[in-house]
Amino acid sequence: MPPNILQYWDSIASKRQLRVVPVHNDDGDNESNYHDSQSNTKLFISLPNPSKQVVQSDDDGRLLWKKILRNDASMRIVEVKQEIEAANSSKLLAALSSIIILNDESREIEWLNQFGGRLSNASLDLLEGLRQHAPDLKNMSTVADFNDNLFYHMQQERGLRHFDGLEPSNIEELEAVLEANECLGSFLTTKSSLPQPPHVDYPWDVLEEHEGDQSLKIGFFPLTEEGMFLQIWPTADPSQDRSIEIEGQILFIPHGKLLTIPASTIHGGGFRTTGNNDRSGNLRFHLYIATNQATLPAHQTNKYTEPCDKTKELSRRYVDSKCMEVLLQNFFV
Repeated sequence: MPPNILQYWDSIASKRQLRVVPVHNDDGDNESNYHDSQSNTKLFISLPNPSKQVVQSDDDGRLLWKKILRNDASMRIVEVKQEIEAANSSKLLAALSSIIILNDESREIEWLNQFGGRLSNASLDLLEGLRQHAPDLKNMSTVADFNDNLFYHMQQERGLRHFDGLEPSNIEELEAVLEANECLGSFLTTKSSLPQPPHVDYPWDVLEEHEGDQSLKIGFFPLTEEGMFLQIWPTADPSQDRSIEIEGQILFIPHGKLLTIPASTIHGGGFRTTGNNDRSGNLRFHLYIATNQATLPAHQTNKYTEPCDKTKELSRRYVDSKCMEVLLQNFFV
């Protein structure tokens, strides 16, 4: 997600409020709060008494999320919808259960097919090697979407072979998965959670050149145990009424997984689940990928406007998930 100038900031998106989380510059990542999820806490979530008001906190959200990850198949909102409605259960449970967890390709094959996505494994050795090469926040640039909460560090060299210490076999394994002629990587981290406006990573004319073969792709994979989150929107048909809002879908990509999708996919990041004492900010890696004999454009430039009308922000009709407000209040930090 490279730098760019957002010329027409949408008035609706501008109403979002930035929740500031201090960034600590002490060395080292503190992941102890996540690893305590390996304790023997039982995987049972009691539904709250509907007659009592439930006060949620960020800690409640993260604890509930850990339980969902341990046993997500039985916690999916589709499977417990009636029970949730009958018990007037927590909005937080419903919001967390709406997140699409991409840890099983066969289970999420319908979603992957809908978006032209592919879910692959990423070597843990490779992830650890890349994490060790991640720059300090002071050496990263701010993504120019006026939110000032996303930081990136674009690589100058193509591919991954310029990173010292990475095992060639791990790089070759990833290259085989990507099936790329060339790729370019960028580190990303979130200072504090604020949904990035919906956008694509290339000019629309570049994407239209490859519309038939979808040879330009983008990829995402987390570099820490906390995983990473994305919001993705189905692309509207050109003939569709622009007054019809299209709701975003929130995804979770676990550590050890890689998601690739067509570069024309409208998406947005900007989410963090780690606390104040962890400066990693859900550290992740973003790939720009060219396949099928295509080549990467010289520059990667985010576009936040409609393909045929630069005066109309995508955020006018591509709106945040209805669960976003609850998640920002009780889960993301």
